[in-house]
Amino acid sequence: MKRKAIGTALAGMVAATAAIFGTSSPAMAAPVRSDACGAWACGSATFTFSGDKLSINPISLSVRDPLCNNGNKAFVLFEVDYVTGANWVTPKRRYDDDPCDGSPATFSMSKASNGRIISRARVIVADNVNGNIYGNWRNA
Repeated sequence: MKRKAIGTALAGMVAATAAIFGTSSPAMAAPVRSDACGAWACGSATFTFSGDKLSINPISLSVRDPLCNNGNKAFVLFEVDYVTGANWVTPKRRYDDDPCDGSPATFSMSKASNGRIISRARVIVADNVNGNIYGNWRNA
């Protein structure tokens, strides 16, 4: 009888320890990078998918205007696809506001999926005239 009581007590302690230390947050994967570059815009996104694929955080975006503005500022966007087939693109264009300085403009953001599982993500760069340049997809 004592052995069973000890075994039950140990099992309870293991379960309590797992509840406290085990799964408080999903494991994070290694950061990945998506690049897009053309004559009128060049940029990248470096980002990390959460272990449960329900968020991407952090996301580091950069964009550079190789034409030194030329009247059309380069900007960067971030695109996410979900396993359901739904798609999301950042609504805010992030511009290279000082295009002739030779260095990229950088931005930070994060993306929660509202419970939808993320399948992949990528960077998009563009300007207001020449259209989009799509980066390579990175799978979650």
